[in-house]
Amino acid sequence: MNMRLRLPILRFVPLLFLACGGEDEPLEPLLQLENPWARAMPLIQDGSATPTNSAVYLSIQNGGTEADRLLAGSTPAAAGVEIHRSLLVDDVMRMERLDGLDVPPDSTVQLEPGGYHLMLLGLTGALEEGGELELTLSFQRSGDLVLRVPVGQPDGR
Repeated sequence: MNMRLRLPILRFVPLLFLACGGEDEPLEPLLQLENPWARAMPLIQDGSATPTNSAVYLSIQNGGTEADRLLAGSTPAAAGVEIHRSLLVDDVMRMERLDGLDVPPDSTVQLEPGGYHLMLLGLTGALEEGGELELTLSFQRSGDLVLRVPVGQPDGR
């Protein structure tokens, strides 16, 4: 009789491990890129075809349990993309280039005018109001994420 009770109980032991998850699930960032926009910028025509710059803004939301880090960006619309932040130093607004931007777990990092932003350096063409550009953002853990960025103002004007 003792043996009969053990056999049915032993059949359910593997199910208990499955119900508990067995192995730990990997802890990862879960990024959402929201409300992107690029500042409209005509090319300056001074006879030398001088390339101009612009900026991209967006929200990076990390709904995951692990931090991530924005490392770089690229776009066919510009020769280069740099991560910057604006700082007020001695009543003068300055920009500082960053080597990356941390995105902590369960948080949102705002890239906005007067703060963090992505500089588009050496535009390959004008960024016209109503247009859009493709932007690839490279993250340490999440890898490359590609998004379409409308050109205009934050409120759609």
